[in-house]
This record gives sequence, C-alpha cells and structure tokens, in this order.
Amino acid sequence: YDPYVSYWEEFDQKSLKIIHNLTKYDCIIFSENHTSFNTLNFKKLNLNKRVTFKTGITKDQIAQEYAKSSVAIVSSLYEGFGYPVAEAMACSTPLVATNVASIPEITEKHAILIPPKDPYAIADSIRKIFIDPNLYNIKAQEGRKHIQEKFNWTVIGKQYEELMRKVIKDHKTIIRGNNANL
Repeated sequence: YDPYVSYWEEFDQKSLKIIHNLTKYDCIIFSENHTSFNTLNFKKLNLNKRVTFKTGITKDQIAQEYAKSSVAIVSSLYEGFGYPVAEAMACSTPLVATNVASIPEITEKHAILIPPKDPYAIADSIRKIFIDPNLYNIKAQEGRKHIQEKFNWTVIGKQYEELMRKVIKDHKTIIRGNNANL
C-alpha cells in the first residue's frame, strides 16, 4: 500500500478523520515522542484500523517511511530549521506542509503550503496530489534536487566561509575608519 506519512507533533483528530475518509490508503503517524498521541480517542473515532503510530524511530526509518509514501504531511505549528520538511523532500515524496516559520523558505515552490490547523486545506491538498500524481511526483523530484543543491555541507561550508570573509573585511574597514579619526 502507499500510506500517508505525517510528522505530526501537533496533529488533530479532525484532520485525521477527514484524511481517513478521503481515501483507502493507510496513514502512518510518526514523531520523536509519544506524548501527542491519544490512541483511545482514535479508537472512538474508528481510526485505529488504518492509522498506525510510530514513535522513537531512527532517521533511517523515517527516511524509509517517507520514501515509500504517496504523500508526506508536515503540519507543524512551528519549525526551527524544518528537518521533517527537508527529509520528506530529500526522499522525493510529494509534500503538504504548513506555511509557518522556516518551512516556506526551505520548500520554495516544491510543496503545497497550507495554513496551520486547517484540516480542510490538508484534505484539499491531498486530493490535488491524487488527481494529478504525475505533476506532484515531478514537483517532488525537483524538491529533492533543490534540497541536494541548497542544503548540503559543501554549499553550507562555502556560504559560511563567504560570511566569515565579509565579517573580517567589514571589521577591518571599521577599525581603519576609527583609527583615521584619532
């Protein structure tokens, strides 16, 4: 099967119910901890048959889950750097992500961005991907290329080196300017 995969530390049950009713596919939810999962409520909503919780999984296991998924959903309310987004994109998985914090900067045009806490936007985005999977698979491939080109250690190292050279140059200019006034 092609499951949805979500890194939802702040997911809500309404979103899951809408997604669950939208398609026949299974949903795998994973997070670094188990605190956000209330499995009793999922049983009451009859979501436990096709919703699987995975917590405490390794980065390799996360990559495997993304890689075999038809859609990745990152519905974070806040992301520092946005690792879940970059991980999904690096796996060439069509991505739906919230339009918060660093996520738009990381994804650029390679994901469907939605408002936070909007289950209908999630459902609509998933429908779009299933209606035209070829378009979104191409977008996902371009997203992988974007991540490889923009967020690799060689590029980051060069940007850091350029920044340090500029800081040193600017510092020397300031010191020379201050000494000229003495």
